[in-house]
Amino acid sequence: MIQPVLIIIGLALLILQISDHLQMWQVKEYRLDRLRAAWPSRDLRRRLNFFIIFLIAFFLIPIYSPLIIFSAYLILAVRRGIYKPRPTLKLITSAGLVIIITLLLLFAALLISAPFILALTIINLLAPFITAAAISLANLITIIRKQQYINRAQKNRQSLSLEVVGITGSFGKTSVKHFAAQLIPSAVISKQHRNSEYVIARDILQQLTPQTSQYILEMGAYKSGEIASLARLAEPTIGVITSIGSQHQAIFGSQSAILKAKWELARAVTAGILILNGDDPLLTKSALKHSGQIIWYGTSADHHISAQNIHYQSRLTNFDLVVDNQTFPISLSVIGQAALLNVLAAVAITYALKLPIENTVKKLPALKSYPRTMAIASGLVGSTIIDDSYSTGQASFINALNHLARFSSSSKLVVMVPIIELGSAAPAAHFQIGRALARVPARVFIYGAEYQADLARGFKNQGGRQLNFFTHPSKLKNQLTSIIAQDSVILLEGRVPDQIRDYLLDKK
Repeated sequence: MIQPVLIIIGLALLILQISDHLQMWQVKEYRLDRLRAAWPSRDLRRRLNFFIIFLIAFFLIPIYSPLIIFSAYLILAVRRGIYKPRPTLKLITSAGLVIIITLLLLFAALLISAPFILALTIINLLAPFITAAAISLANLITIIRKQQYINRAQKNRQSLSLEVVGITGSFGKTSVKHFAAQLIPSAVISKQHRNSEYVIARDILQQLTPQTSQYILEMGAYKSGEIASLARLAEPTIGVITSIGSQHQAIFGSQSAILKAKWELARAVTAGILILNGDDPLLTKSALKHSGQIIWYGTSADHHISAQNIHYQSRLTNFDLVVDNQTFPISLSVIGQAALLNVLAAVAITYALKLPIENTVKKLPALKSYPRTMAIASGLVGSTIIDDSYSTGQASFINALNHLARFSSSSKLVVMVPIIELGSAAPAAHFQIGRALARVPARVFIYGAEYQADLARGFKNQGGRQLNFFTHPSKLKNQLTSIIAQDSVILLEGRVPDQIRDYLLDKK
């Protein structure tokens, strides 16, 4: 009787492990460099601990060891829920290869007359490596197909006569593209947050036609050379660099390496127009070596596109837009300093395209923020939510905290997740975030175990009272339920789990 039960548990554990590891690879875009950069995150440490416990149990009680790990997965599922990968072609291919490798291993075990339970246990133990091997094979299989798409897209782009605006930077790319789309409705915009070579190639093939006059796309990178490859594909005539921050520093290695990678776009548009954020000191310094035309935007009066007499309110941003010595009073429904700079970048794109500034100005009051980027919404029991959970970096985090302080409510809350992929800059960044949190009169709830000491140290350095850390969504939800009132203002900052976000936004 015990043998069938152990087989069922072994098979269930194999499914759980493969799903868990595929989800991890999917989040990191099936890239080993991003996975390495995530170490030593709590999630990766948990997987390593599971493997070590499994390995020890295997040598002590071989056929019963899957029961121990299966129990651990069940406890984890009760605490946080089950993380499931999104069904995509790459995932289905990877899952199919996992199944093939697993069946081959089982067949090999049967050929040498190994007990089925023992073979299943060993395969469970090897599940992380089987998944990694399947991902590697899937990457090899897709390389040829991807290159075919890229070659076709490159030929298509070369056959077209149009203005191409490439946008890169540590943060703000998606928002600038989103605002530009609203200001230039005739332009074709790269879909969602497509910003790598293969997906942009698909975008070019799907969207661009001889009738397309303007194409605006994001250009992302995780290593040197990727922006240059994108530029060879899309051939931008106008380049926008929004900012240089510490985002993805764990992958690049240093902020100077990030700057070097982003500046590949500047080199690609030497014969065209480069649009730069004049409030970023790293960009202003790098621009000294640029020989092409530059359009500056920012908050300095000597910029081509500038915001003057800025007044930030809780739900509005009022300022004077100055373009070529013309001044236009503007009231935006988008909020925060980062959003204002992104709007100015979008205005600079219209300026570079020689569109009438009067038409642009008319559209500014109706601009809407990109979803989950400093977006105000109604939440639980009528509370106000500032949803900034799309992505985050140190600068945008502190900007969001500064804006939270502009609300008059005495019930302010911050629900946040620590920032990932900052590398060696992470401890100092979270120390500064801790200090910023202490300066805002708000109760702070942190989901995740990373950088607790650094956040707490910065928080206490500024005289903060208490940080509340949680690793279980249900416990965090229960705590928030007990204190949220109709007049509460809640900032969601960073990759807050959908389970918590949907609950606070009162999504049924």
